[in-house]
Amino acid sequence: MNRKFLVSGALTVSLMSGSTFASEVKAVLFDSYGTLVSWEGVERKVDEWMTRKSLDIDAEGFLGLWRSRQLTYIMYNTLVDKGFEPFIYVTRRALRTAARFHHVELSKEDEDVLVDAWHHLDPYPDVIEGLKAIRALGYPMMAPLSNGDHEMVRIGIIEPFTKLGFEFDTYFTADLWGKNKVHPDIYLRSIDKLGLEPSEVVFVCRGQFDIVGGKAAGLKVIWVNRAGEPLEDHGYVPDWEVKDFFEVAPRASEAGTALGPKRVYLACIPPHPDGDRLTQVARGPARRAISVVSLVPSDTEGHREDPNVPPPS
Repeated sequence: MNRKFLVSGALTVSLMSGSTFASEVKAVLFDSYGTLVSWEGVERKVDEWMTRKSLDIDAEGFLGLWRSRQLTYIMYNTLVDKGFEPFIYVTRRALRTAARFHHVELSKEDEDVLVDAWHHLDPYPDVIEGLKAIRALGYPMMAPLSNGDHEMVRIGIIEPFTKLGFEFDTYFTADLWGKNKVHPDIYLRSIDKLGLEPSEVVFVCRGQFDIVGGKAAGLKVIWVNRAGEPLEDHGYVPDWEVKDFFEVAPRASEAGTALGPKRVYLACIPPHPDGDRLTQVARGPARRAISVVSLVPSDTEGHREDPNVPPPS
């Protein structure tokens, strides 16, 4: 699929001379689900649903299959490259697969309740303070880089994190580019819109597939290994491995914080459902040199069918 985007407007803000930020690394990007926010909210919703429906099935197995099929179907779509499918669609399809394997019939209401849980996940307890510590190092650009759709990320991460005291500068999502991680486009095109080179970006993730994607794209990678997993033999090694988010800032500091030259950054904002095509994010003391451009898909060619519509019998 060839996705075309239109530049609808731009706002440029100059850096204050003498600003302190990383001389080698200019931006820190973050995976979202499992890195910034915990899947426990989905687990709770599944437990509540099973109790309400009096289902006697293996909840852990159900959840594990749902999550694994999310990633599997994303990889299938990326490999065959026959049209982009938004993450929320993949999530719904994976849920149906988990239900079939466990011999559970899902109503449309069941699907809606369970899928909606992905919009309301809590950050890990260490994330907000960890993000503030990274910001205190002077990095002028911090943003999620997510397989989620822009609406999911806006509702589930950007807005609640702002209420909790941390504002991201922008966010990048798979539907902006029509590609999912680990396709190199989602990393490289996002970085290109920041006006940066891959070597100037640190990527923070929990999933090992993101180690592969980030390193293959040329980024510096911090692996938040909360579960204490061994590094798989996938051929890629993160630059740093930490056990929680409190350890991310010290590693980001090692990437190099010093007085850097003045620079103007470009941040792309996914289209907002209310039709607003230009969003100013340079609005607070932490908002440094940011040019803001909204990229608007010029068509929807190549999008897969809506899984909200029941499959043919």
